[in-house]
Amino acid sequence: MAQKPQRIIEVAVIDKVGPITAERLMAMSEAEWGLLRQRITDARRGRDHRSIAACLRCGGAVFIKARAFRQKRLPYFAHFKGADAACPWFTGDTQDPDSLKAGQYHGHQESPAHRLICE
Repeated sequence: MAQKPQRIIEVAVIDKVGPITAERLMAMSEAEWGLLRQRITDARRGRDHRSIAACLRCGGAVFIKARAFRQKRLPYFAHFKGADAACPWFTGDTQDPDSLKAGQYHGHQESPAHRLICE
């Protein structure tokens, strides 16, 4: 039995496109959602750092991320870092891999088992 994803951004509003549900985003071809992703990224990297995509629930800026699942890339909306943590669709700020490893391995970048195998 597949577990339903929790705390996803269910609807985002994109300038000049309108509201897009998570289901509609996932139904798009990779070329379609890839173009939307590029528009959002390009606007965010612009001088004014404006956002053209917003979470319908909190109004915070969002972007499109992708995860690999069964040899296919699946898109989903995610809040930019610094989003309102009170939003029920907020899943937490993204972290860099080194910070995650340090937290997982008590300040180290690798597990004791991995270090032992390497030595």
